[in-house]
Amino acid sequence: MKKKIKIGTYQNKSNRKKHYYLRLKDLENNVLMSGNPNFGKKKVLQNLLLEQPDIPFLLITINKDFKLIKEKLDNVLILKPGINFAINIFDSYGLNPYMHKQ
Repeated sequence: MKKKIKIGTYQNKSNRKKHYYLRLKDLENNVLMSGNPNFGKKKVLQNLLLEQPDIPFLLITINKDFKLIKEKLDNVLILKPGINFAINIFDSYGLNPYMHKQ
């Protein structure tokens, strides 16, 4: 497994293109990716998932543009709230209801 993944390029002050890498160690904890529309968040995630398919990954998004991942990887489950996925916050799922409500 690679130790880092190239996720893009940028231009430094002297107008030289530099590669930007994400260390796999940085993914050991929770990661939040946010930003303005059309700034490459989806592309970075797609590249990450395609280059490192063994990394456990949970993506929560309202976008429907991740069909490419589903087509290229076998172990992807896409959850669609209200269609194939729901959470009932009032169901204790077998736990003590008194403890659950706290």
